[in-house]
Amino acid sequence: MNTDQLRAFCLAMPGCAEEIKWDDHLCFTIGGKMFCVSGPDGTFTIKLTAEEFDLRTEQQGITPAAYMARNKWVTISQNATLKRVVAEQLITLSYRLVSNGLPRKIKRELNIN
Repeated sequence: MNTDQLRAFCLAMPGCAEEIKWDDHLCFTIGGKMFCVSGPDGTFTIKLTAEEFDLRTEQQGITPAAYMARNKWVTISQNATLKRVVAEQLITLSYRLVSNGLPRKIKRELNIN
């Protein structure tokens, strides 16, 4: 999944916003909380459940994210052995995990859940 495909997929999710952080990282947020970060090298970082984290970090090209692995975030490189549909499912999971943690008021404002 290239950056343009990732961007289009993330921005299609309800309430998604994008911003640039750390000079060159494209961050996708819901209610001000990041659910996907795209690096300048074509990698992207997402949040997973504990089970998915354990399963996915055994795959080529998927590693625990620097500084965020304890929170079950992974970095997926360009050489990961993931099909696009699976990558989209994992990004959707990250979106849901992050959006589920938002306060009800913000969920109502964004018209999610």
